Amino acid sequence: MIGALKDLHQNIKTKVGELKNNIKNELEGVEDKFRTVFHLGQPATPNEAPVMPFDLVLFKGDDPVGKMIQKIENDHVHESVRKKDGPLWTHVGVVVSKDVLPLDCLEPGKLYIYESILSGTVLGVYTYSEVPAADHPVSNIKKEFYAGPQLREFEATVKESKGDIGIARLTREHRRMIQKKGIQSINEIMLQIHDKYKTYGYPFELFPELASASDALYDFKEFGKKVVKSIEESIDNFKKHVGVEDEKKPRKKAVFCSQFAAIIYAALGLPGFEHTSAGKFTPIELDAMECFEDENYFVKVGDVLVMKDGLTAVKKPSQ
Repeated sequence: MIGALKDLHQNIKTKVGELKNNIKNELEGVEDKFRTVFHLGQPATPNEAPVMPFDLVLFKGDDPVGKMIQKIENDHVHESVRKKDGPLWTHVGVVVSKDVLPLDCLEPGKLYIYESILSGTVLGVYTYSEVPAADHPVSNIKKEFYAGPQLREFEATVKESKGDIGIARLTREHRRMIQKKGIQSINEIMLQIHDKYKTYGYPFELFPELASASDALYDFKEFGKKVVKSIEESIDNFKKHVGVEDEKKPRKKAVFCSQFAAIIYAALGLPGFEHTSAGKFTPIELDAMECFEDENYFVKVGDVLVMKDGLTAVKKPSQ
């Protein structure tokens, strides 16, 4: 009897040891994956750095709309919330990969830009971008373009775009803050964001994005919304009074680029985003947030591609 109990005890001890080893190996595997997904080391050289998930991609467009955004930022965004000598960025997106946003439409090993933007060709005439939205194929939406939050391949988008393209890298401290959530939690957060915003559009009236530059413009925009709503209600009441009924389609919700990026960073729990409305962030204000390194790297300067191997950014040559 005593011998049988000893054998049982030994078997239990062996099984517990095997279980501990399995758990240890599994945790080490998760840690290896984190080290791949969230690069925690210093740049390979003082002038180069890998582009990683949750870094911020910054675009400086010189088209008429881009120039208007730059003027608004220059006139209304105080220097205290800008990076020193930083460009007046006009568009932003967040770097992601299938590791952090596990969608079937994304390819393993590729980087994507998660952004609210227009892609495709409008009315068969104006092509804004030939890089398709991975999560909104044209064949599925029965039109030649898509406007709103979408995922586009990072390398292809950088090569196609004109003007400076910078990378605001997360600091080691803030990248670790995200890492500590665990890959499963990160996946859940990002999938919830995608599920909620996949039907949102882009605000073509553009004023919401411009209004984010200052409290005065933002308050004016909110006042304008109330005026427009009041006018619409008056028209509806008049139609009812004269017996005219029409089917009113609900207006599609919309979100602009820097607003959407701020929503993502707030959901990930990064400091500085929790007490400020996402709609009050401009591209240059996002760039200056404390969660990003003081100096930006670049993947394109003017129309010159300076990115290496499709995923390494460099310090601007003039710096």
